[in-house]
Amino acid sequence: RIESKRFPKLHLLGSNGDFFSQEEVRDIVAYADARGIRVVPEFDIPGHATAWFVGHPELASAPGPYKIESAFGVFNPTMDPTKASTYAFLEAFLGEMCALFPDAYFHIGGDENNGKQWDANPDIQHFMQQHKLKNNHALQSYFNQRILAILTENGKQMIGWDEILQPDMPTNIVIQSWRGKKALIKAANKGYDVMLSNGYYIDLCKPAAHHYLNDPLPAGSLKSEKARAHVLGGEATMWGELVSRETIDSRIWPRTCAIAERLWSAEEVRDVADMYRRLGLAALRLEEVGLTHLRNPEMLMRRACNGQGIAPLQTLLQVVEPLKGYRRHGQAITYSTKLPLSRLPDMAVPDAQIARGFASTMAEFLKAPDESRRFLLKLMLENWRDNHARFLRLAEQAPALREIIPISTNLNALAIVGIDLLDMQERGVASLEKRALMEKTIARAKEPVAESELVIVNAIENLKNEVFLK
Repeated sequence: RIESKRFPKLHLLGSNGDFFSQEEVRDIVAYADARGIRVVPEFDIPGHATAWFVGHPELASAPGPYKIESAFGVFNPTMDPTKASTYAFLEAFLGEMCALFPDAYFHIGGDENNGKQWDANPDIQHFMQQHKLKNNHALQSYFNQRILAILTENGKQMIGWDEILQPDMPTNIVIQSWRGKKALIKAANKGYDVMLSNGYYIDLCKPAAHHYLNDPLPAGSLKSEKARAHVLGGEATMWGELVSRETIDSRIWPRTCAIAERLWSAEEVRDVADMYRRLGLAALRLEEVGLTHLRNPEMLMRRACNGQGIAPLQTLLQVVEPLKGYRRHGQAITYSTKLPLSRLPDMAVPDAQIARGFASTMAEFLKAPDESRRFLLKLMLENWRDNHARFLRLAEQAPALREIIPISTNLNALAIVGIDLLDMQERGVASLEKRALMEKTIARAKEPVAESELVIVNAIENLKNEVFLK
């Protein structure tokens, strides 16, 4: 939230006290500008707007009262696009905000309006009939054009998410695509400037390689140079549902460095192994400037370990990552802004370096088996096998760890399977009577525990397939 001197109820009632003063905004903009960084604000309208209505329920499409939403999701509250008073308010507010941000671009969001308040409001339905607006998409397009006029008057170029692209929208806007490259290509071919965010959602905890190989303009995707010129680039997005001040750095860094290199490099730059080599060095440099992506996970471990040594938990986290995509939602816990984020998936980082090294060594071993790699793989597996007993002793003294005992159990069983498979591979004899049990163990290890997953499972499964294939 940002302080509004014109409409102070917006930040005083709609922020729980978490807002930037206008002076702080000016400091942020100046600090960024001195470092070649542009600050583009986004005020999401007409949906995702519940907090607006706490202080100004007259803007909403349904009567109040409203309260700040603490749960996560897409909710019904939406601005009323039929009232002249809505546009008078937004003209004053957006004018005030435009003056704070000197950049040429201004983002209005425009996404995920479910239209339920519009459907239930007879005055809005009557307005749509009068203006021959056949559906909610047309009504939102009407709203967007009114907002575009306000921003144009303030010297800004409007940005919005995919949803603002409607047949009657002029091409002097920018489309930010969260839906994917098909939507981006469609908009560029129609003459809109575009940028890609699909594939750069760092809150989804996908590995850096996933982002690094996601080129916003792959060869052959746009035939004409004119259309290609409309692709401005991309933007990484860090949505805030499942991060706190303690965890946000470990979600942003160092993976965003890989996204930056992707966007600043030719498509041919695709050496993932070398990217990871340099990313490790970048992570250390980022720590030197004060970021907490390396130290805070250990701080969370110390908190969870209740004053005990953290080594068994550290060993477990070598091979654990948070669930990827949107899978963390809809599990046993219903998240909200009031819930602390200090459990296993918050300690775990999206790119578990040691697990990635294990998988890489396994892949090399399966291509060309040799004793040095076999020894290294077995050494790592024995450490993970033996860690389970140590972890159980720790969990006896640290109640916060008890929910993750099953993932330690699964790692112990998986490591035993891996060791047996390496022995079978060395002898050249596969024990068929063990195969079913091994496959059951691998399947169990794939199941998430505490919204987290073991990320060496595929490497063990590849070894199993190789052993029993021969």
